[in-house]
Amino acid sequence: MAIALEYQTVYCPTHVRTQSLRWHVVAAVFLMLALASKIWVKLEITDLSYALSAEKTRAMGLDMERRELELQRSVLLREDRLARLAQERLQLTLPARGQVMKLRIE
Repeated sequence: MAIALEYQTVYCPTHVRTQSLRWHVVAAVFLMLALASKIWVKLEITDLSYALSAEKTRAMGLDMERRELELQRSVLLREDRLARLAQERLQLTLPARGQVMKLRIE
């Protein structure tokens, strides 16, 4: 008993394979670009985080320096210190009664 089978094409035509391959290449390139941009954004965020941390540290240091300078200024401008320096260096004394006059400017 002989059976005759007709020949059927099992493989895809060449143009279908080429289009499918192109689609896969385009999708792979797009995926690579998307992943590369995501990594770049993450790196930028990390760099900005480090820069922000450095600026916060710098701001805290400058704030401490400002406070120290304000303290020095308040010590230097204390009334009793200024009176003592005026008396020692300039030989100034407190004014006698009647030497101080108030002026009105109109």
